[in-house]
Amino acid sequence: MNHLADKMNLAPLAAYSYTGTLLLEPSKRGKGHDHGHVQNVFGTDPSLCIEVGCTTLDDFARKNPRPDLVKIDVEGYEGFVIDGAKETLHRVETLAMEFSPALLKGAGRDPALTLHTLTGYFSRLYRIERAELVKVTTNDCLESDKLMELIFER
Repeated sequence: MNHLADKMNLAPLAAYSYTGTLLLEPSKRGKGHDHGHVQNVFGTDPSLCIEVGCTTLDDFARKNPRPDLVKIDVEGYEGFVIDGAKETLHRVETLAMEFSPALLKGAGRDPALTLHTLTGYFSRLYRIERAELVKVTTNDCLESDKLMELIFER
């Protein structure tokens, strides 16, 4: 893996707002890009779900080397991951995150509050556009429900 295998730690866990287990409804397509759903957010029939281990980023960081970079792409559940990363985000240099106001709203989260929380940890905000970093404001990100890749830096 690009000569980085000794610098990576893969864990069979979902990042979430608490440590333990959660019920996850797998994607209905079974493969490819699609969304699974957390049962306690969407009220999915538990018999359709699988139980998976989960951890907060804070708990994970206490047991592993501190990350310099965190990448979050959890299809609208970013707010839940951020809830479990309050200590860790103070120490991370860069956060890369898929930001979709529509998916956040679908998971019961406020996109403006999500951005407000993150700008409390990071001073610079960029959108990835055509392989370039474009400086943006939180208002720019909230102008539409369009999905975008964001970079937050100290």
